[in-house]
Amino acid sequence: MIENREFRRIYALQVLIAVADAMGMSFMALYAVKRGLRLEDLLEAMTLAFAMPVILIALMRRARAKLSFCFAFAAKVAAYAIAFSGLGPCTLDLVYMSNALVLVFFWIPYNLEFFSYASERSRAFSGSLAMAVYPFVGCLVPPLAAHVWAAYGFGANMLAAVAVLVGASAHALLNRSIRFRAFDYRIGHSLRKLVRYRALFLLQGIYEASVLVGVPVFTLLFIRTEVRLGVFFSYLGLLSMLATIALARLSDRTRRRTAFLYPTVFLAAGATMAMALGSSAPVWVGLAGLFQLSNILVVPFLISVALDAPVGGIDMWAGRELLLNLGRALGSVLMLIAYRALHDHRPAFLVLGAALLAFALLIHIQRIYPKVTIVPAQPAR
Repeated sequence: MIENREFRRIYALQVLIAVADAMGMSFMALYAVKRGLRLEDLLEAMTLAFAMPVILIALMRRARAKLSFCFAFAAKVAAYAIAFSGLGPCTLDLVYMSNALVLVFFWIPYNLEFFSYASERSRAFSGSLAMAVYPFVGCLVPPLAAHVWAAYGFGANMLAAVAVLVGASAHALLNRSIRFRAFDYRIGHSLRKLVRYRALFLLQGIYEASVLVGVPVFTLLFIRTEVRLGVFFSYLGLLSMLATIALARLSDRTRRRTAFLYPTVFLAAGATMAMALGSSAPVWVGLAGLFQLSNILVVPFLISVALDAPVGGIDMWAGRELLLNLGRALGSVLMLIAYRALHDHRPAFLVLGAALLAFALLIHIQRIYPKVTIVPAQPAR
């Protein structure tokens, strides 16, 4: 898999987009707060950002991989251009909504391409390889990005991110291994084929709101400088870097998926619920480290549930992306309600962690892995 030249060229796109995000978008929430916006504004913007892909996926019928990648990069560049022109509550919504187009135009064709190289014996390893980008990039890039901001202003970060995205677009356009394959689908048909998995992906999305929204936003209650935030991101990346691939590779070799799925799910659910105890900066930072480590461990197995399913191709990835984003939007709404009504974000983490426990319970009830082995799946191509 890794030795395949075409795979490496596809994988490079994910690396580039991760570097761009680590330079700019990861710090966008802090930039917005420094410009006088509230945490409620961030939660509203992120909720809208996750709701929009749900509508787009439901309306779309066709995508071409290479053009779709380039459109996703252009949308992220547009997000930086909007932020550069000035941030207010409305423009913040536009920034996150424009950035969210990557969820449709990048991740659906990317997952189709990326996981087409995964054999039945390497599915969890493929998921861990996809996730391994973020600990490595997160360990190295955020401290550099923080010092660039401190020295030259956040505009320099945005320009650096744009430069990386332009390079990613050139890479996508010029590489022949990234083809103009067309993907046709109807979302109703996809969701009908995913009938056993719809609730699973929805619950996974609700949990993922804690990763994509909860920890990044509410960390700003305790950390308000770019250098400290950069060190915090690097700390999370360092904790996650070593464990990502080994556990998933062991799962593929033993072919006992649930022997690893259930423990990592319970660990991640417990770590998520423990975030409700984060009432001070030291406690929050320590719990966030455990949370990040558990999330990196569980995500390859959450991905492998999709890869092990008897549904493949565009029906899997389009339907899954719609349900994940619907769940993320619901989780974001839950955090917004808790923060506004209770003036305390922490109870929301109890519900988000419980969603992951419900995910594990549903895996068992529906007998997704009836013999505790990997279920043969149709090839992605």
